[in-house]
Amino acid sequence: LQSASATVGILQALSATGVITFSMALPMLLGIAIGAGIPVIVASVGSTTQGKRAAFSYPVIELLCVIVFAAVFAVLNAVIGFSFVDDTINMVGIALLNTVFRAAGVLVLFPFINAIERLLTALIPEKPEETAALDTIRRLEPKFLTYPPLALEQSRLALESMASIAETGIDLSGRILLAFSETDLKEAVRLEEMSDKYEDKIGTYLTSLSGKDLSPAQGAQLTTYLRVLTDFERMCDHALNMAEAAEEIHDKKIVFSPAGDRELAVLCDAAREVTGLAVRSFTQNDAEAAFRVQPLEEVIDGLCAVCKKNHIERLTRGDCVLSHGYVFNDLLTDFERISDHCSNIALAVIEQGNTDLGEHEYEKELTSARQQEFDALYEDYRKKYIDPVRRPGGDAPANG
Repeated sequence: LQSASATVGILQALSATGVITFSMALPMLLGIAIGAGIPVIVASVGSTTQGKRAAFSYPVIELLCVIVFAAVFAVLNAVIGFSFVDDTINMVGIALLNTVFRAAGVLVLFPFINAIERLLTALIPEKPEETAALDTIRRLEPKFLTYPPLALEQSRLALESMASIAETGIDLSGRILLAFSETDLKEAVRLEEMSDKYEDKIGTYLTSLSGKDLSPAQGAQLTTYLRVLTDFERMCDHALNMAEAAEEIHDKKIVFSPAGDRELAVLCDAAREVTGLAVRSFTQNDAEAAFRVQPLEEVIDGLCAVCKKNHIERLTRGDCVLSHGYVFNDLLTDFERISDHCSNIALAVIEQGNTDLGEHEYEKELTSARQQEFDALYEDYRKKYIDPVRRPGGDAPANG
């Protein structure tokens, strides 16, 4: 009945008839204790490993209480022979019996909490990827905060794992868009949830570290980490948006025109490349990879503009319907936002150690100093991504 209290109340109401004996009430109360744990297990479907362990702890503990209580009572009854076993029991007696059973369970099992935890860990083992994630997060020990260089290094390792999650999520969402898979969608949800955990743990840790006595170099490093933390988390959010859009396309049986499908494929490739460059720039402190992000980010903005224009033309010709356009435009927004966050990460990597200029001033100075190289990279990316989807005879957006 999903509620132990309600079921015990029903049993108490039945006892008013005078036909419920102690020997009848006891096994019913024990059964109620076990049954109350089933809805908790049902509610844990789809949750994380820790969530499943928390849910299963309820029926496991109740089952252990029942086994111990029933065994002890049976042995004592066989030896002593309780005279009240066949006596009728009233409402107060049922309430008292239930209370004694619950209190005895707490007293007996309390010393074995650690053993029960090990039992649940054995029953529901962690997935390899979750184990790796937890190991990474556990690096952020509060005791390291007294030694900033070590705390910053542990934070960097955790951020590198988070960056890998973001890159994997965007690659996975691109695959889901082109070929929907329910399994891949669940994995995309899991990656986004893991990213949220990383952001919460790393953000709290870095905030605590900011109150310590840091050198200028360590302060700049901390600032960089705080900046990229939000960008990596938001990239995972947009990756999940793309995966959920793919689910909507699949469920509603939305079919884009061949040109629309081709544009999505090109957008996915561009998103993978810009994400890979941004992640590499951070994890390897690669300024050259970071510099390549900027022209590619501008090309992706131009690519999205071309795709929007092409989509409007398809609507005008009747090759596409308006309802499909909402999903398509939402996807274009996600692609733009992903490239923007990659640009933020790249700028944070390049700017680290150059704190005299603000972000936008530094970007202008950098682009001006290497304008010719920037233009060459932009042209290469334009040919790679914009030209394949540009309408024949149309013009690509100008640089910037």
